Amino acid sequence: MRSELGLLALAAALVLGACGGDSGPSGLDLGVDLGLPDGAPPDMGEGGVDLGSTDGGPDGGLMRDLGAEPSPSCFDELDVFDHCLCDDVTTCTAGDCGSGEQCLRDLCGRMTCQASGALCFSAADCAEGSECVASDAGFSICQATGGGCSDARDCPAGFACEAASCVDRRRGCSPTDVCPAGYVCESRERLGAYCRRAYRGCDNNLVCAFQSSCVELNDEGARVCLRGGGDCDTSLDCDEGEVCGTDPRTERTACGASGPCGADEDCPMDSECLSLLGDGVGECAVVGACRASAECGPGEICGAPATGGPTACF
Repeated sequence: MRSELGLLALAAALVLGACGGDSGPSGLDLGVDLGLPDGAPPDMGEGGVDLGSTDGGPDGGLMRDLGAEPSPSCFDELDVFDHCLCDDVTTCTAGDCGSGEQCLRDLCGRMTCQASGALCFSAADCAEGSECVASDAGFSICQATGGGCSDARDCPAGFACEAASCVDRRRGCSPTDVCPAGYVCESRERLGAYCRRAYRGCDNNLVCAFQSSCVELNDEGARVCLRGGGDCDTSLDCDEGEVCGTDPRTERTACGASGPCGADEDCPMDSECLSLLGDGVGECAVVGACRASAECGPGEICGAPATGGPTACF
């Protein structure tokens, strides 16, 4: 497994080098020809750098591992990757991190420097009322001009924007603990495995996660990062009463009841366009126990079950 991760990263680097750093539809970004330093941290909010591979879980669920080839210490006796076993993680205390980063608890209980906003290349990749600012780490992130947050892109990865404040919504996951609709299970090098929103507002393919691209959501010009390669590329490929969304069990697009939206009219009958995480992208869902993650307990997120049904707190 470790050798396969290394070969994938090397192959991706060679492809980008041959293409002069063009992003293409995949959104791959290795920090080459984009003004990012070699080995730029992958913890760039809700999109951006993705050097990992995908491994299928027992029930079809996926957990993506971002970053360069991990240390041998990260694997248990069965050779299964476990971020909490890694012994090469640099910890921090208040004041250790540069601009654009915060010293935050990871999902193993360690304090590490984590990006305080999502990767961006211009203000158009960020929420209205936010700007794209350079950080000491060599990449730019979304930040609200007046402090706080305009949406989740102004927050660390896995945080929601609630009442203009960033709130920790990093719900853990694994290949056997599948995320709700609208989320995918992702393992970040300096964070651990958590349910990441499958979509984000964008203006550039380069801010989109692995195998995702920035596509038009509706006729009003709204654009979101959406993974291709499944049953649909946009909702125009689906039958009436269905939308194109990402299935958290396979991480591939499929036509169904759940998917990104800009307004209620984008959704199937009896569904509403809900702002689940305060990230600027709505999700078509049947309203159940919650309409947003702010209505859930600490560390929980609001979403529809992966197998379908009304919303609940997970």
